[in-house]
Amino acid sequence: MDFQWNEEFFLDTDDSNNTLEIATDAVSSGRIGNSLDIVSLLPPEISWRCIFESLPSVEELSWRSGFRSFPIADPRGSYSSSLFQLTSVSTKWLDLIIHYPLLWSEIHITSSNEDLLATLATFIQLSGTTPLKVVIWCGHGIEWDSICKLLQAHKHRINKLVLDTLITTERVYGVEQVRKLRHFQEFMKSLGHLSGLIELNFGDFMKIDNNLSRPLELLPRARIVTGMEYELKHDPILKDAIERSLAKQMTINVDRNVDPEPRNRSFTVVPPHLQFFDFSGPHSPNVDVVFQLSRSSLRHLSLLLSVPRVGELVENLRLLIQLQKLRLTLLASAPKDFRFPVKPTEVVVTSLRELYIVIGLPDDHSGLLDMGISGYLLQVFASLYPCARKVELHRLNIRGLPALRCFKNLEYLSLSLRTNVDNNDKIQAPLLQRRISFPSLLYIETGDYEIISLLHTPKLHRLRFHHLSSMEIFERSDLPELCLLDISPNPIDVMKLNVEPAHLPNLRELRIIADHAPILSVLPSFPSFPCLRSITWHSRTQMNPEGNRLCIIFLENPGLCPSLEELHFNDYVEWDILFLMLQRRNFEVVGVRMIHTVTMPFVPLDFQDSFTDLLKGKYTYLPPDIDLSPESAREALCDPNM
Repeated sequence: MDFQWNEEFFLDTDDSNNTLEIATDAVSSGRIGNSLDIVSLLPPEISWRCIFESLPSVEELSWRSGFRSFPIADPRGSYSSSLFQLTSVSTKWLDLIIHYPLLWSEIHITSSNEDLLATLATFIQLSGTTPLKVVIWCGHGIEWDSICKLLQAHKHRINKLVLDTLITTERVYGVEQVRKLRHFQEFMKSLGHLSGLIELNFGDFMKIDNNLSRPLELLPRARIVTGMEYELKHDPILKDAIERSLAKQMTINVDRNVDPEPRNRSFTVVPPHLQFFDFSGPHSPNVDVVFQLSRSSLRHLSLLLSVPRVGELVENLRLLIQLQKLRLTLLASAPKDFRFPVKPTEVVVTSLRELYIVIGLPDDHSGLLDMGISGYLLQVFASLYPCARKVELHRLNIRGLPALRCFKNLEYLSLSLRTNVDNNDKIQAPLLQRRISFPSLLYIETGDYEIISLLHTPKLHRLRFHHLSSMEIFERSDLPELCLLDISPNPIDVMKLNVEPAHLPNLRELRIIADHAPILSVLPSFPSFPCLRSITWHSRTQMNPEGNRLCIIFLENPGLCPSLEELHFNDYVEWDILFLMLQRRNFEVVGVRMIHTVTMPFVPLDFQDSFTDLLKGKYTYLPPDIDLSPESAREALCDPNM
């Protein structure tokens, strides 16, 4: 099998994932038969749409550049380059593509395209008379006069204008917005009035301020589809922008020190299709107005309230009958902030699936350490959103734990507790009379590992622990269906893998992410979980002593974990120890599965063939006269050309 070098060195004998790559190579090289050719199999009105969907969208190009400086001139990169490449698949593809003007109606302007003018001329010609969408990737060196000269005779066809940024170094808050507005002004100055423009897009987000007044004046018919960020104030620009917005996302930030009761309400209208609303600041009447105006469209709501007024908030949340996700952060200054009456009602919001509640403390929070999410507060939200499947709670009072039973369909639970006891590292089980049953719960994430002994979760599939010191807790828990265990060890104590395999009979995958934990090289043994198939071990120390110790344990006990097939390390291990372990495990023991996958950052070239043979089931020996220790391979490891 061929080796793959990506972000890490990955050895895998399973070739099933290569099918898509082979098909892609066949298409790109033109070697494709009629049995796979969509142009031959499908009607033209369908096959052209398939081709269009395969081209990179503006959102995809922008998303890629968020991870790396994406080369827009890459043959597989930009919209135009991708379209040109598809014309070379076959003469059928070429004939279809050049005769469908809609494929050529999206024009991208970027300074990194060396043949930009020729590309523009081609797109303008082949797009015929269809409306044009112009995408400007803001950057240096764009020759506006030459570009606009080509577009001048066709500017009446431009109905959509997008301004975005590809270079990640320019994505600085405020700077990116100024750059986009400057490019807009240069484009409009060279091209003139755009009478047909009906849609204006500034990328991810746009802060509404006086700088936006000029685009709004020049394009009186254009609706803004960009997500918008506002600072509440009585401003005609704000009012005009909101009235012309088709954005699905809106963010409002209010200074915590301002009067939460503004004399003039800023909102009389919201975007008609508003789905995402973020608000940060004191509870304001404007928030209530947004709720009332978007009650049938709002899907995701995030509130950070420095003056909670929880009673009023709950009453207004009942208006949002289509809400699917609520993230609520309450910054309280005193326990009385969470004492509120709630009017009895039969109204429930059955659409909500995700609920996040965080109790935040002020900077001076002395005397407030015991304040958390009470059972009463949780019960109020549980009765309002009984169909929530994913619930995350930060600073939940342990006495409020039984209120979680009101979520009848709960599948995902993330908890951090506030216990009201002197020793906050342990939960006092006597506070609860009996275990709380969650028959539908599939996932739990928590840093308070003792909570597992207080819950009855017969269907729990995945468990994630933060700051775990010992696995003894599993001896007091009933987890018959647990398949995936994800552990971040305690950064202070050495974690002990002291658990009987019988307590986790169905465990399939174990992940130990020890990025901030003490060295576990003194690991005496490893539990022989009967169904365990994969182990992931991330170490914080160089040369991975924990990984080396794990390999030694399996070398000494090759029958351990008889179902094990995969090992994943984030750092190097002693390759000769790993080799000997695989040799003994895969060929000298009967009744165990072969380890066929190993992940680590680097393997010496002279070792790769022998290593791969072991993983594929071919017996081999250590390469002769080769020192395989990482110390001896330091020069290769540090070679910048590798």
